[in-house]
Formats: sequence, C-alpha cells, structure tokens
Amino acid sequence: MKRLHLRILQALLPLIILAAAGFIALTMYWNRPPVETLAPVVTPPGVRVHEVALTDAPLTVMSQGTVRPRTESQLVSEIDGRVIWVAPSFVEGGFFEADDVLVRIDPFDYEQQLVSARSQLAQARLRLAEEEAEAEVAQREWETLGRGDPRELALRKPQLDDARAAVAAAEAGVERAVRDLQRAEIIAPYAGRMRAKNVDIGQYVRRGDSVATVYAVDFAEIRLPLPDDELAYLDLPLSYRGVEQQAQPQVTLRATFAGQTHSWNGRIVRTESEIDSVSRMVHAVAEVADPYAQGANPDRPPLAVGMYVEAEISGRTARGVAVLPREALRGRDRMLVVTPDDRLEFRTVDVLRTSAESAIVETGLVAGELVVVSPLDAPTDGMLVQLAAADPALLARRNGAAMDARPASSADPPADGAAPVAVTAPDRAEPATGAAAPTAAPAAAPAAPAAPAEGSDQESARVEALPQWLEAILDETPPAGANDRPARNERASASAREAPSVDRSVDPGEVAARAETVPAAPRDTARDRRRAAASISALSVLPFDDLSSGREAGLDVDLGVVITEAVTARLAALPGVGVIAGGDDAMWVVGGGIQRIGSMLRVTARLTDARNGAVISAVKVDGTVEALADLQERVADAMADSVRDALASEAGRASGGGADAAAPRRDGGQA
Repeated sequence: MKRLHLRILQALLPLIILAAAGFIALTMYWNRPPVETLAPVVTPPGVRVHEVALTDAPLTVMSQGTVRPRTESQLVSEIDGRVIWVAPSFVEGGFFEADDVLVRIDPFDYEQQLVSARSQLAQARLRLAEEEAEAEVAQREWETLGRGDPRELALRKPQLDDARAAVAAAEAGVERAVRDLQRAEIIAPYAGRMRAKNVDIGQYVRRGDSVATVYAVDFAEIRLPLPDDELAYLDLPLSYRGVEQQAQPQVTLRATFAGQTHSWNGRIVRTESEIDSVSRMVHAVAEVADPYAQGANPDRPPLAVGMYVEAEISGRTARGVAVLPREALRGRDRMLVVTPDDRLEFRTVDVLRTSAESAIVETGLVAGELVVVSPLDAPTDGMLVQLAAADPALLARRNGAAMDARPASSADPPADGAAPVAVTAPDRAEPATGAAAPTAAPAAAPAAPAAPAEGSDQESARVEALPQWLEAILDETPPAGANDRPARNERASASAREAPSVDRSVDPGEVAARAETVPAAPRDTARDRRRAAASISALSVLPFDDLSSGREAGLDVDLGVVITEAVTARLAALPGVGVIAGGDDAMWVVGGGIQRIGSMLRVTARLTDARNGAVISAVKVDGTVEALADLQERVADAMADSVRDALASEAGRASGGGADAAAPRRDGGQA
C-alpha cells in the first residue's frame, strides 16, 4: 500500500511542479509592467565636404631619373711612352678647364725624331736644288745641239719630280714628328670633371691605352620615362625629320641631400629615338645648364652626376575644371554630391586626370556644389546626412541660399480677406539627440512686418507680433473655432496654403502700433520674455523619419511627410495649443519614425518635454499601406490625446494639484 502511494506521489509530483511553474509564468505574464516602446533613433551620419570651384588648372606630369653628363669622354694616349707628370686635378672628382695639361709623357724619343726629320728635309731640299740645276743645264744643251722634240729623260724631268717628292715626304716627316712631340702632353678637351683615372706617374702607356674618363660640366641631363597616356598633358618636342623643335616644357627637379630638399630648374630638350619595347615608355631628356655653379642659395649642393631626382614637368592648362581631393572619387567616375536638402546624390562625372592627392573633373559638377570627401560605409542615393567640420562661411552661404529660395508667399503677410496661413513644420528631420544638424536651414516662419533696427544695441527693442492663438493662451480663452476638428488631413507644406482654417494671421497695422508702444528692453530680457510666453503651450512637430525609404519601395508619396502633415494639422486644431516652427521656443516636441515591412506599416510617435528632454508619452500605431489615410487619422488622434493629457498635467501643476497631477504619462500601448 505504501509502495502504491509512493508511486502515485512520484507520478504526480512532476505534474504539480510543471503546473505551478506554468501558473507562476502566466501570473508574471499577466502582471508584467508596461514596456515603453520608443521609436528607433536614426541620426544622419556626418560627412566632410569640399565645395566645387571651377578654375584653370595647370597640368603637371611627375617622373624620376638619374643625373648624367651630356658630354663624356675617354682620354686615350696617342703615342707610346712613360708618364713623367700628372696635373694636380688629375684625380677622381677633380675639376679642370679647357686646354689644361693633364698628363705628360716622356718626350725625348719624339724630340730626336723631330731632329732626324728635319735633317732628312734638309737633304731632300739639297737634292731638289741639284736636280733643278742639272735640269736647267740639260735644257740649254738641247736647245743648242738637239733637233726635234726632246725626251723628258733628256731634260731630267723625272729626276726633278723625284727630288720634289722627297722634299714633300721630308716635310711630312717633320710635321709628324712635331705632332708626336705635341701628343706627349694630354690636354683637356673641355671644362669638366674627372670621373676616373687609369694611369699615374711612372706608368708606361701604349698608343690607344685609356688614360682617364672625364665629362663636361656645362650641361647635365636627366632621362625621364613617361607613360604614353601622360603625353596628352604635355607639349613634348617630338622628333620629326626636317622640323625644328619648338616646344621645350619647363621642368622642376627635386632631390633630397643631407636631409634637405633642393630644387633646380631645367627644360625638356628632346625625346629619345625609340619607345621602350618592354615598358612602353617614352623617354624625355631634361637639360639643366651649369649644374655645378653655385646659385643664389649657398647651401644648395650641385646637381651632381648620379644624383636621383624627381621631376615635375609643366604641361598644358585645363580650362574651367574642378580640382577635388582624391577621396571624393567613388570608383572610376562617380562622386557623392550633397543636395540643398542635405541628401546624397550619386553623380557621374568626366574625370580628366587623377593623382595620389587630387582628381581633376572636366564635366558633371557645378560651381558651389558640395562633394563628399569622407568615407561612408554604405551610401545610398537620397540618404540624409549632416555636414561635419564645415567652414562657417560655407554654412552661412548655404543657409543664405536656402532663405533666398523660400517662396515669397510664405514670408509675406496675408492680404485682407485672404485665408489665414498656418505655421509650417520643419522641412527635414533633426538628430534625435536634440543637436541640430550643422547645415539645417531655419524653418520658414512668418516674417515680422516691421524691419529690424540696425546694431546689436537696438536689436533688443524689436518686438514680434503675438498671433491670435498665443494671445488666447495668455488670456486663458481658446480662440474662436479652435474646437472644430478638420474634416481631413490637410497638407502642412512650405507654403501652407492648404492648412486648416485656424486664425493665426497678424494684422500688420496692429503689429506696427504694438511695436511703437513697447519700450526697448535689454536683449536677454526681451528674448526670455518672449520665450516664456511662447513656451506656455507651444508645441513643435519634427518630421517623422521614414526608416524604410518609402519612395524607393514603390510609393508615390513620402510617408514621413504625410504623417507629419496629419499630426501637425490635428494638433494645430487643439484648443490652447500652438504649433510653431523649430524647437527653440517650444514647450513640447512631437516626433517619431516609420517602419515598413511589405505592405505593413508601424508608426512610432513620442511627445517629449523640450525643457528637460523627458519623454512624456510614446505610442505605436500599426496599419497598412492600403489604409494609409486611416493610419494617419489614428496617429494624429493618439498624439492629440497625449497632448491633452499633458495640458491637463500642466494645469494641475500650475494649480498645485500635487505630484500625481504633474507626473508625465508614459504610454507604451499599441493602437
């Protein structure tokens, strides 16, 4: 019996434990605290930009090469003999001038040869004189005794010619002996420098032996290899037969010597006779005059032979091009341009030339456009960005252009009898952290009819006209018609011509009269007074962020715009609430985001206290694309209920109703 009870207990005990665990889980699930649901925060990424400026850009081509002499020679001995003397400059690296004696060979043998040659010349001349005398005697004898024409041998003409030839040979021998004696001294052919010497004192040299290697110092040359595609940017002196070379581009040579960089100026004088069959390079030859002369800078070294230099060749000038940092180029011919509404746009451009630091664009960009130069992980066309580390002058020009592009009807006061104009919402989203994007243009607001006074001291006397809804709040009486709910969602556009008929217009005459009767006050006091008055129940609606990019998903409308317009129109119709542009003077801020998965939509909206950043209320509303109008209506109603509760809470706090009345409501429900 006990065993039976024990078995039953063993069988039921796990079931009891599972049932208790399930009951506890259900109890925890039913009594779970409400979860606050916040809209995902999407902060536009910051980008660095470069402003496009069209200019004339001189093109240059970079190359490199080694300095070599234009003229180089090997000094060779033309006679045999022993070296008996060398010049002090006959050392490697020694400088010499033209016609300097560098080496002397023993001249004794050649002096004796000269004496012997002169002796032979004297004997030949003596023989020639004897033959001339005998020929003259033979001529007279033939004229006296002979008959007929005499033979040349009888007149001794062959002997006379032989004597004359012997004299000529002797004279040539003398000249050769003199020349050999002169060749005993090896003379420098030009001003130059010794590269290498091969002989020294006491060494015997033979005819044809190399004595030294020297080069001229009047010009230095650098052989610069150039790719064939770089030739389009240069006016090279191409070698045509029978055509004189005209163009000689300037070239700047730079070399680092002893830790310092020095430069020399030269010119391209010619191109070599052939294109390298392996590298397909064209070799241009740069020439620098007097490379070993001391220039204006005494610290600059000479352009020595063998020095490695980098060459910058001046080329043609590109007219009306944009010079941008190399980082602006995305791929081969695409760039990211920031549009006036701070969105990215991929642009295909015609790139003339690129280098390691810059890119030169011929067409595809307009002066004044902003090109992104900072890296982005996954940029898309139309993505919202904000400018980072931008020039203040650039931001001022950009904001000024945005103000000039605003429609005139949005700033002018309405004419008599015209429909009142509603205050518009900001044109684009700002970061959820509360820090506005650096380039956010100020939202369009009705311009004050009275012109502001000049000078910072007179600015505090400027008075802004209070609209009718704000006066009603101050008087604790709602404006007429404020309880009328609009029959449909009106569009709150930049011109706001289709806004609900809520009277917020200001009579210009009344504003001028009111401005004349208000005394001037210090700047800070007047500003604080206006802010305190406007923040009683002033509310700002920020654009809802479309996180799914509705236009790219196939919709004809911008989801963020239509939801923002619906909420703005609904809140503008609430009594005791004024929708203003911007969040500086607002008491509450309404914003949120939109997510789309297929045809399903989820709108997350929140009401935030602008004074301390606390979230007063947050709601989620689900719907479909087909029922977009119903979704707009439900979002607008939900935010209107949140604003009414906030108004009641503020009223309770003002009347001393306690902490319960003043506590903000955080609603995480889903409609």
